[in-house]
Amino acid sequence: MDLVASSSTKFRYFVEGFDQDWIDTGQNHSATYTNLPPGKYTFRVQGMNSAGIWDNQGAEIAFSVLPPFWKTTWAFAIYALLCVLLGWMLHRVYYSYLVDRRATAVALQLFETEERADDEMQEQIEYQDQLIELAYRHKLDTLTLVRSFLPVPAGSPTAEGDPDYVSSSHRRVRVLSILEEHISYGPNGPAANLYNFVDALIPELIHKADVPTGSIITVNQLPQKLITCRLASPLAIIIYELVANSLEHAYHVDSLANYLFVELELSSDNEDSQLRYQLTISDNGIGCPGNLFDISEPGSGIGVVLSIVRAFDGEISMKVDEGTRISLSFPAGD
Repeated sequence: MDLVASSSTKFRYFVEGFDQDWIDTGQNHSATYTNLPPGKYTFRVQGMNSAGIWDNQGAEIAFSVLPPFWKTTWAFAIYALLCVLLGWMLHRVYYSYLVDRRATAVALQLFETEERADDEMQEQIEYQDQLIELAYRHKLDTLTLVRSFLPVPAGSPTAEGDPDYVSSSHRRVRVLSILEEHISYGPNGPAANLYNFVDALIPELIHKADVPTGSIITVNQLPQKLITCRLASPLAIIIYELVANSLEHAYHVDSLANYLFVELELSSDNEDSQLRYQLTISDNGIGCPGNLFDISEPGSGIGVVLSIVRAFDGEISMKVDEGTRISLSFPAGD
């Protein structure tokens, strides 16, 4: 350095790691940095004497710029921890929201299910009450029908002294009990399957015939559809009486091929377009001498059939030609 001509001394400085090149300051003896990012640096300074010769070795000092506390490693660790904590809290809040929402949905679903169950229970109770009422009315109708078997007041000497009368009444009650096994109860009232009833009834009657049971062929042509018991119960008694009469009296003891047809069909009356049931029971037996309806007595099988036909505003006819054919017609009702 040239201390004689100090006014001619010039300086330049350079901060390694920040400046791109030397910075000439002339005769200024200071350097100011206000925007150094955190890091390690080396400040180098060189001087030039009055002869224009630079001191290439110059002077240097190493220093470090520390980051502010919010940019330190610990600060970033805390930031990361806070982010994790915030994420966890958001997750818990969202999970709680989902749980509450799901709980609300489940509660609403349970409430609706309970409401439906209550409605269904109420409907079942009303349905059961309706079935009980229908069953009660059916029993009353059955008792009314049974009463038609009793042309003589119960307890009178005639009734008590006639075992055939008592036996026939018991058999008719038995017929109604067989019918009960083929009755279904629904919202429209009890209804019976007469086809199955006839299949169950005939084996109980066929053994009473005078001809070998193997020679009797029965043809059941009743419909499989259910028929309301208001009609099915009296029809069961009519079928029983007429089938029993054919099996007991129609066939010759030496006959080897005996046929019995039971048929029921629904047709329309051409005069008033009213639906009517047509019941036909026919056999190929020896035929009935005379008019069976004229010789029937009250309480007899045919007498009961005639009383039921009159009660239902029906019609009955008989034809004897190589056997006996009895046809009944009556309104089908609702």
